[in-house]
Amino acid sequence: EDSGLTEPDRYVVSILAGKEAADAEDTDESALLSLWGDALGIISSIGGIGYIVLGKSLRSTMPVLLFMVLNMAVASILILLFMLANGKDISLDRNVNHGVWGWMNLQPDRLPLELATVFVCNVLGTMGYVRAFKYFSSLIIAVSSASTFLEPG
Repeated sequence: EDSGLTEPDRYVVSILAGKEAADAEDTDESALLSLWGDALGIISSIGGIGYIVLGKSLRSTMPVLLFMVLNMAVASILILLFMLANGKDISLDRNVNHGVWGWMNLQPDRLPLELATVFVCNVLGTMGYVRAFKYFSSLIIAVSSASTFLEPG
């Protein structure tokens, strides 16, 4: 099958996206998935900008602990709404897989991961640049925390 790419182009595409992408045919489905991915990227960029602008204006008027509690509460509610919209199992018990209170189960295999997530990601990461909202402009924070918005997942 001929994908329409010249040999140097096939080489570059196989490095950047894998050999399967270089050999793949363009179909309506792949074009739709590409557009869907682009739309999600734009929506997440708008969300990131909104977070920085809103965070900057709110952080100057409230303590960092209150800001973080509200931040995590809004994120939790949005995740629950997303799960409901996608038909995921949710229960109001302590089930570790789909229970709203599942985080309260102290399991030895999950506790180190939870502690690392809380202290490294939330305390050092998120709280670090949320605390910086009070002292620096939004542009400086956006550029310095670009790795947060550029990382996958």
